[in-house]
Amino acid sequence: MAESTDELIARADVAYDQGNPIMTDEEYDNLTAGQEQSLRGTDILADRKIEHRNPMLSLDKVRTNDSVQSWLKSVAKVAADPASVQVSVEYKYDGFALVATYYQGSLLHVATRGNGSVGENVTQNARRLFPANLPQFPAGFVEIRGEALMPKASLSILANYGYDYSNTRNGVPGLIRRNDNVSQIVWETIDFAVYDVIGVEYGLFSETIPGGFQNSKITYSRQAGGENHRPTLTLDLSDLGTSTATVMDDIRDIESARDGLEFDIDGAVVKVIDQDIRTDMGATSHHPRWAVAFKYAEVVKPTTLRHVGWSRGRTGRVVPVAYFDSVDLGSNVSQATMHNLDIFNGFAPHEGDTVLMKRSGEVIPYIMAVEHNGDGPAMVPPTVCPDCETDLVVQGADLFCSNPDCGLEARTVNALTVMDVKGIAYGLINKLMAPGEYLDGSSDMVDVLDRLLTLESEELEVIRHFEGEGPTSEANAIAALGQLRNPSMAGWLASLGIKGIAHSTAQKMLSHFSTLGDIDAGAIRSGAVPSLGDFAATQVEAHMELIERLDSMLDKHGIDKWVYDPLAGADEGSEFYGKNVVVTGVFDGPKRPQIEAWLTEQGANIQGSVSKTTNILFAGERAGSKLAKANAINEAGGSVEIRSELPF
Repeated sequence: MAESTDELIARADVAYDQGNPIMTDEEYDNLTAGQEQSLRGTDILADRKIEHRNPMLSLDKVRTNDSVQSWLKSVAKVAADPASVQVSVEYKYDGFALVATYYQGSLLHVATRGNGSVGENVTQNARRLFPANLPQFPAGFVEIRGEALMPKASLSILANYGYDYSNTRNGVPGLIRRNDNVSQIVWETIDFAVYDVIGVEYGLFSETIPGGFQNSKITYSRQAGGENHRPTLTLDLSDLGTSTATVMDDIRDIESARDGLEFDIDGAVVKVIDQDIRTDMGATSHHPRWAVAFKYAEVVKPTTLRHVGWSRGRTGRVVPVAYFDSVDLGSNVSQATMHNLDIFNGFAPHEGDTVLMKRSGEVIPYIMAVEHNGDGPAMVPPTVCPDCETDLVVQGADLFCSNPDCGLEARTVNALTVMDVKGIAYGLINKLMAPGEYLDGSSDMVDVLDRLLTLESEELEVIRHFEGEGPTSEANAIAALGQLRNPSMAGWLASLGIKGIAHSTAQKMLSHFSTLGDIDAGAIRSGAVPSLGDFAATQVEAHMELIERLDSMLDKHGIDKWVYDPLAGADEGSEFYGKNVVVTGVFDGPKRPQIEAWLTEQGANIQGSVSKTTNILFAGERAGSKLAKANAINEAGGSVEIRSELPF
């Protein structure tokens, strides 16, 4: 029996909520066109429902010039003066809609949009995005509505902490809906853009930003000059052709700047500014008539799935990787991660299936859907580790190797990489072990490093006699082992491959504690080290014995235990010496890494995000949410110096 439209919509909604969509947004919109609301968002557990005080309407979607002109014509019909109508054209964030409800000035709950009438209670995690109290609203209810957003750069940060998301759209709801204890540094990857404040008692309606509403986690829409700020357009709707062209120019300007934005967007929103026109135009049960969303075309291309391999990472997580016929998505792509066991099972792939690869402003192309049309066998997840053949265990959405000593090759490669040691491969390292002492599953990183530091030059002479090696391999190995005595203590600590303790985190720990032996999990948990918390403390507790063994091993070999000082050698007379500096936006000439390198030489401490501790923000074109956050801090009494020109 053929699947009905309602059944297909329901199946699409379930797949979407699970982060595994089976169709593009455009296909979904076409499928649900003309319906007042879809089923998306309705599968909410009964004990987690929140009924919205005011419906959270969607936006009507348009994709052509003619559709924009038709909408402007409807605006002209109700405007008191069609020759002077103001509209805004703003980014349509590809985020996660939330509403925070306050009662008598205190945060009551946070909910998702859901089906527009009923949302999911996500207060437990999402409350971190909002101030606990709004004392300026001591009576009645106030709703703060907007989009939870994740900067594109956050995906790599999250991956370091074991949160692997294919794109920012999946990352935000994924974190907000997690039941485990997510560390504070992970929450720093999410921002919130306000687009609507409703408070009947205070006369606050759509797009009114109340004075004094400032919070470090809040960014702002057009009204407050945030990333979404664009000049208001004044249109003469008696000339619909020219007005449409003016609006479309703004829409296309946003599209051309899309890849350079901090956040993902999937379109532009066009809104009437005048409240009287809004009131006269009204709304359907699905969307307001005074605004439309212009959706950009997605880059989605099909290709043929050939194989799914499984790769063990340095933390023991075993990840599915899809291999398919090369497809052009701006660059040629022939493989992509399926991220975890849950997503793999959701795809249920067969050899020869068609996979739909998508690139829609995201940094990394990803698999959007799998069409089950291949005639090959079904692909199944492994039961044993691809490296050591130990049984795999399921932990949440992931597969992990149950052997804590497995993955030595991946961890060795990682260790040499983080310590910037080049010229010696893992295969050669294994050959250099003494007879009967080759590295195996019982070895750990301290064993590997200890052995490498023990090797004498005469032992390295045997390299030229190994099959496939020669004098060049010997010379490279000698040079590499010389480099091994140079890393800072942060490099040594990061080399252990402890989950969540990459080089940047290790540097923060050593900058505070100075020595490996002084690292204190309790102090980290209490907030003694900026931006580190429970997760880092738990990892230190679990691996303290390994850290202590590393410390003793370094003493045995007489390694200089130096800690990197970012101010060493800097010009103390520089205006940037000892200052916390953030660089954002686009500048003529040098790129951001070059700017940050120059500032570091001047003694500046480069920060990744703006906070109350920031001294200077260099904001170029399209500065985005960091500029908005700096302005908000300053309006609340802070002192972030904002500069639009470089000092060199």
